[in-house]
Amino acid sequence: MKKLILGLLLLLTTNTYAYESGDGYIGVQFGESTAEIDGFDDIENTYGLVRVGVYATSAIALELRYGDGIDDDTIMGVDFSIDRIAGLYALYHFGLSSRISIYGLLGYTEVDLKAEANGSSLIEKEDDISYGAGLDLGNFNIEYARVLEGSDYEVNTVSIGYTYYFD
Repeated sequence: MKKLILGLLLLLTTNTYAYESGDGYIGVQFGESTAEIDGFDDIENTYGLVRVGVYATSAIALELRYGDGIDDDTIMGVDFSIDRIAGLYALYHFGLSSRISIYGLLGYTEVDLKAEANGSSLIEKEDDISYGAGLDLGNFNIEYARVLEGSDYEVNTVSIGYTYYFD
């Protein structure tokens, strides 16, 4: 039993991922963000973004993301939407096979949130350290991230995506 556990741990920590330093990629991601603000209903928005990245090593990728909201959420007559989302991230991949990996995400995100009511609008810019985790399955991925966090709010995202690799 001890050998089985040791073997599984070695499998999860050994990087067998197929990418090398300098390999690049571009992708799209669609997801839902949930803003949880103390004392208010959750604000849920869908968004889309483009990802561009390069592998610094076979396990670490550096990535830029830029996107926009697709729809808005109306709460008490106010329309809330994502006007822009952008960030810079480092991803550490734990290779499970040549094209399957679990990854951790750490970076910086900037979000422009827009509120509209009665013909007027307000754009609030927020930025923060972001973190999360994901699963790459060939060219497809699933990801969870905490993109913003304050003393009385947090914004989490869940997304799916497709990536094209230049290898």
